[in-house]
Amino acid sequence: TPAVTPGTGGSCVSVSNALGSSVGTVAFWYYARGPWYNYQPVMDNSAGENYWESWIYSDGRLAAAVSTAGGLGTFGAVHPERTTQWVRDQIEIVRRATDRPFGVGFLTPFLRYFEDRFDAVLEASPPVVFLSFGDPEPWLGRAHEAGALVICQGQTLEQARRADAAGADAIVAQGNEAGGHTGTMGLLPLLSAALDACPDTPMLAAGGVADG
Repeated sequence: TPAVTPGTGGSCVSVSNALGSSVGTVAFWYYARGPWYNYQPVMDNSAGENYWESWIYSDGRLAAAVSTAGGLGTFGAVHPERTTQWVRDQIEIVRRATDRPFGVGFLTPFLRYFEDRFDAVLEASPPVVFLSFGDPEPWLGRAHEAGALVICQGQTLEQARRADAAGADAIVAQGNEAGGHTGTMGLLPLLSAALDACPDTPMLAAGGVADG
């Protein structure tokens, strides 16, 4: 069973603040919105962008471990060799393991092939739905109607702006350090630009930060 040890979360806060913008982190913002108990401004990757990542690493056990440790645990729902029932089972695994918030993630361009899974997730009412790549609509609106908060991951400034205009509850700015296939801008300039463009929306950073 995966285990995650809580940390201070300070580095995540300082990265955002060092850019000179005021930003409320997703984790603490959740706490302000309701009786949830997230303490660390950290979430795991849910999208499952390739076969091994989504099959081996992204499941209900990992999501539960991250949420139990105080972050936002998520798992991906678009693996081609998993079923809709598997997605339902992972949601139940998380709920049996923790009462803290969690999310279920989708690669937006593939949702037209997995709409039954999206419907099943909305029926299960997870606290968060995570959308990555592409236009978040109409999926974002449907998730909101089902009562979920929606986090959108953007690989470009335009995608961040589109998610913000569509009503995303939080945005993940993903730099091209995240596998080299996620846009053309590095994390820090993308994050800085996204914070300026979407100042009222909680922001998380994905990609990589290095000191040389």
